Amino acid sequence: MNYWGVVVIPILIILEFSRNTWAIGIYFTRSPESLVAPLHDEVVFDCTLNIDVDNISWRHNSEDLSHTVHINTNSRLVVKVASIAETGDYQCIAVIGASSLASTAATLSLATLKEFDNRLLPNEETFVIPPGNTIALNCGKPMQSDPPALIQYYKNNQALPRTTPVSSTGSVLLKNVQSENIGHYTCSATNNIVYQVVKSPMSIYLDVRSSNVALSPRFISKPSSVYIAQKSTNVSIECAPYGEPVPIVHWVGIHKNILANDNKTNIEPGMLTIRNLSIEDSGVYWCIAENSYGKINHSITLQVQELPYVKNGPSESVMIDEGSSETLKCEAMGTPTPKLIWYLNGRPVNDSNIVTKGGVLTINNTQKYHAGFVQCFACNILGCSYWASMIQVNPKQITQLTSQQHYYEDSTTRPPQRDRKDRNHKGKGRKKDKKKKGNEMVPPSQPNVTRLTENSVMVRWNVPPNDGLQIRFFKLQYKEVGSTSWNTSSDDIQMYIRCYQVDKLSPDHDYVFRVAAVYSNDDNKSGPTSNHFYLSRGPPNRSLIPPTLVSAKAVNTTSILLEWEYLNSVLAPVQGFYVYYRATSTAGDYTKAIVDGQDARTFVVSHLFPDTSYDLKLQSFTVHEASNFSAILTHKTFGEPKTSTDTPKWTDNAADGGANNNNAYSTIGGVRSLYVLLGAVAFVIGAIVLLIFFTVCMYSKRSTTNTNPPELNKSSEAVSGLEPLSMNGFALKNGKMVNGCTLPMASENSHGHSHAPNGYVIHPINITSNPLATDTKNAIEISYLANHNNNCSESEMNALPRRAAPIPTDTPRTWRSKDAKDENYV
Repeated sequence: MNYWGVVVIPILIILEFSRNTWAIGIYFTRSPESLVAPLHDEVVFDCTLNIDVDNISWRHNSEDLSHTVHINTNSRLVVKVASIAETGDYQCIAVIGASSLASTAATLSLATLKEFDNRLLPNEETFVIPPGNTIALNCGKPMQSDPPALIQYYKNNQALPRTTPVSSTGSVLLKNVQSENIGHYTCSATNNIVYQVVKSPMSIYLDVRSSNVALSPRFISKPSSVYIAQKSTNVSIECAPYGEPVPIVHWVGIHKNILANDNKTNIEPGMLTIRNLSIEDSGVYWCIAENSYGKINHSITLQVQELPYVKNGPSESVMIDEGSSETLKCEAMGTPTPKLIWYLNGRPVNDSNIVTKGGVLTINNTQKYHAGFVQCFACNILGCSYWASMIQVNPKQITQLTSQQHYYEDSTTRPPQRDRKDRNHKGKGRKKDKKKKGNEMVPPSQPNVTRLTENSVMVRWNVPPNDGLQIRFFKLQYKEVGSTSWNTSSDDIQMYIRCYQVDKLSPDHDYVFRVAAVYSNDDNKSGPTSNHFYLSRGPPNRSLIPPTLVSAKAVNTTSILLEWEYLNSVLAPVQGFYVYYRATSTAGDYTKAIVDGQDARTFVVSHLFPDTSYDLKLQSFTVHEASNFSAILTHKTFGEPKTSTDTPKWTDNAADGGANNNNAYSTIGGVRSLYVLLGAVAFVIGAIVLLIFFTVCMYSKRSTTNTNPPELNKSSEAVSGLEPLSMNGFALKNGKMVNGCTLPMASENSHGHSHAPNGYVIHPINITSNPLATDTKNAIEISYLANHNNNCSESEMNALPRRAAPIPTDTPRTWRSKDAKDENYV
């Protein structure tokens, strides 16, 4: 009967324990249970939760065990009981992201059985019992037995029938004894786990006959005065005095006389049974036995014990501002009164910022590491139960970066910056150091691995800032643990990428990964090999919440700024985010980028193509899994800026009512229009100068080949001292441009009009050599080209169609000053 109590207790503990953990939605479906084992045996502790966890660790007598049970195993701890050192308390810790949850502790005991204490029982004794009495025989208990020993009574070395009533203290009741009960009574204790039996020194000879002598009520051995039982169980209290005549026994309860059997109590000769105990049944009971020759009173104290449970605890989720204080309260029930112990993230609280006093916990100057699971354990001699809550710490707000920093802060692509003083340092020492560092090949870091599916993972790494050789691209290598050959990715991973997805792996296998860098000298170097990664079978858990992609903005022609929202969770704190992007017009693989830190909310996707639309999406990730994808957002980069040779777009703001004033290029267009206008004015001025120059050339020719009228001769003399005018910055000499650009001379047609050699019509006009002159005698006839080419490049001039004969070599010189040299006029 007592043996079965060992099994019932853990079940009740689990029920009470689970009742108080469902509030946060996470609970242990199997907790470690107390066990008793013999020496050199092997025992197993189970620990599973209703959700998948990152891993499960174990603690023995408050010390961490070296081995850890990983997820997707049976979550069992096997202990070989080699000595007493393996006994004690075992507790499992479930790791969920950055937080941990502790189970109740189970006790491992060594199965033992020791002898009875000979001092408490007589070796031989004879009792004469009048017929009709009910007596109780009690042979005591062994000095130590774990689990409690099974007591067996014998009459004349024959075991008593199992139907013989036994009290809760182990006494056997012989009701209404008669002559057939005469005999020699002994007992023994058996421990079924160690298969050991020890005999009690008790030896009683029972003689049933009438002594014909009046006997007041009395006991063979004084019954127990204290009974301890658990709530919701039954208890059998013995009180079996004998006498002559047979005494009458009645019971007095806590509040009233117990007169008859009911649903709660049962009275039979020598014993009172109380069923379905409650805390209210605790107290003192009286057994009163009397006959015509005397009366005896025996008091029994009943203690009903109750498993501890937390009646009231902190709310399911507690939000605390970083740097502030918070008080949490916990109220527990149980008998004996439970002791309250506070845990934070799977460990008893041991923090200078936290003060505990019974059921009150005060956090002063709350820090980010205080986030996680807080547990209030209530423990008494029957076991433990706890209340779990989740603490979330609202971090202090940090001043945002400037817009330029906000857009372009990217540690994975930013070149390493050295101190200005170091950059300006000169000397032999620096040259030697620079030469040494410049040839160094700095390898990538040891990679970290995240499970995506049962046959794919994401590998991520970084490169420490350095002054070594530039990296051209990366290669990723992986192999199964135990294999000698490495598999190498077929892709050349661009130097600004820091993560890579590996597919087509085999589930339920262990893998290792490493990243090799190929440098500008075409040499390569591999980084450290990753830790062993076990790729478990089955679909991904996907318990993480995906981020919400809220906006995408083009920063320039090759970059897009992403912004997203994400609610940090203590249950599943993420390590960062994966960014996926590809051109919308393609159906190839996405390029991946990594954003470290759960507080990141922006990222600039760089190295894109101008004027190209991209599909963009995100994932959050932890060490062991990645979330589902966010919704896809599509955005386009800026196009290439227009150059100065582009045809300006003329806009008449008056005509369109200023509709184009909001155009992003309106200001730029206005500036361009101003430059075009200035260029046109300069062009007109150059054309006028050219016409003047041609006029002077033609006049000089006529003055040398024809007889000029006297008035023209005078004009010729007036202008003979003028310097030749330049055309577009080039001086003319002997009918040729001094800088090598030839200008053909004019000829006359049949109508008396002069023609330029390339078919241009020459029109006469009148100008004055002196703008201030009013005398018309100073008027000079000059010819100008109605159409002309201002591109004074020899190749373009030679490309014009030839419609006239080449200029003869004896073409008269144009006029010039007497003391002019052959220098160029610019």
